[in-house]
Amino acid sequence: MYHDVLPEKEVFFDITPQELEAEFRKIQEQGLTPVSMDELVMHLKTGIPLPEKPVLLSFDDGYEGHYLYVYPLLRQFQYPAVFGIYTDKVGKRMGRSSLTWEQLQEMASDPLVTIASHTLSHSDLTQLFGDKLDQELVESKRILETELGVPIRYFVYPEGKFDERVTARVEAAGYQAALIMRNAEGKYAGESEDLMTIERFGMSELEGAIAQANGGLALPVWGDRLVLNAPIELNSITVDDIPLVMVQGGRPVTIHAKSRYRVHEIIAKTNLVAAVDGGFFSLEFLDSNTVIGPVLSQSTQQFVPGKKGENPLLAGRPLVLISPQQVRFVPFDPERHNALAGIQRELGSVTDAFVAAAWLVKDSQPQTAASFGNLYGFDYERDRAFWGIDQQGRPVVGITHAQVDSVRLGQLLSQSGLREAVMLDSGASTDLAFEGRSLGVFEARPVPHVVGLVAPQPGLGCK
Repeated sequence: MYHDVLPEKEVFFDITPQELEAEFRKIQEQGLTPVSMDELVMHLKTGIPLPEKPVLLSFDDGYEGHYLYVYPLLRQFQYPAVFGIYTDKVGKRMGRSSLTWEQLQEMASDPLVTIASHTLSHSDLTQLFGDKLDQELVESKRILETELGVPIRYFVYPEGKFDERVTARVEAAGYQAALIMRNAEGKYAGESEDLMTIERFGMSELEGAIAQANGGLALPVWGDRLVLNAPIELNSITVDDIPLVMVQGGRPVTIHAKSRYRVHEIIAKTNLVAAVDGGFFSLEFLDSNTVIGPVLSQSTQQFVPGKKGENPLLAGRPLVLISPQQVRFVPFDPERHNALAGIQRELGSVTDAFVAAAWLVKDSQPQTAASFGNLYGFDYERDRAFWGIDQQGRPVVGITHAQVDSVRLGQLLSQSGLREAVMLDSGASTDLAFEGRSLGVFEARPVPHVVGLVAPQPGLGCK
């Protein structure tokens, strides 16, 4: 965490351009990799790995030196950084120099720069209450977004001061994460209690911090197996301006209903905590539960073959196979996989099976447009539903809260930490239920099939 940068230091927390460049070179020589605020938050939220020896550079208060000296150095070294701006200061000389809106607009348009709110007036938030507190949080966010034309997702506490009441209001104001600063000593980001209180070091502690910096513990390599003892968690994140709502953890199951219902209706009176609309289905009859392709579900314990005329059109799409210990995504073979014996040869203990629309992420890699072949509408911007496995081996079900094409969705899910992901029935069917309520953005059409999550059972671990 840095403050003012100017040719001649006036107080102990100032730094000169020459000293800052020397610190950037030290970061380079020590093999550290500066990361963006988005990358750090995604790591803390999902466990997706960071580069070896990562460091986040942050600059508080919006001094003119941030434009005159810091920004050119960031471009020279290609280092990302986050700048905490309190809006009352912009364009004014409040004891010291200040950035102008024109300078901020230029910086904010650069992918290297993340702008965070630092309130309106840089007041001690622990001494504010009610509307005065909310105005500092909400109005500063609104002003920055209006003036700069970029979303403001992050917050920086003035003087690092916070308490539980303040952090709750920061989260309620729509911030995804916030940076603190302790006067006594800094801590590593991985030691933070939560995303609303991400720890930092002051610039004077750089020497000691970089000697121990690392990207966190290596994540488990899960192969095609599941972590079954992870608690079920609801997460709402925004990646490249696209909101994603995901539920992670538990054990995956499917339900093949007798007719068509909304997702939350299908899982009512079951032990499923969450579910998303599942496989594609026939639109020929309004009350039909016919799924396109073969289907097997724990709910019915019956294998229903797909129509022979339709199956060849599904060749190569992901056949989802679920057992109590494993999940496999294999290319659908119309000849081999249209009988129970055929899918049992792929996974002997299979309890659930269906054909998904397409791979979005495969082996951690987002899929290209060519991989979707002639899948109708894959390149349209639509509401989308998906399910898969994250880097920690946890099942994940989710939907978008904005319209997006399939290629971009795969990129977003890969960035969000999914190792495997397939697309489910989307568009008008897109819906996610959690703890009895729908989290979709509209009233989705009824569906006959869902993929859900059951709370972990005691004693189940990494299988």
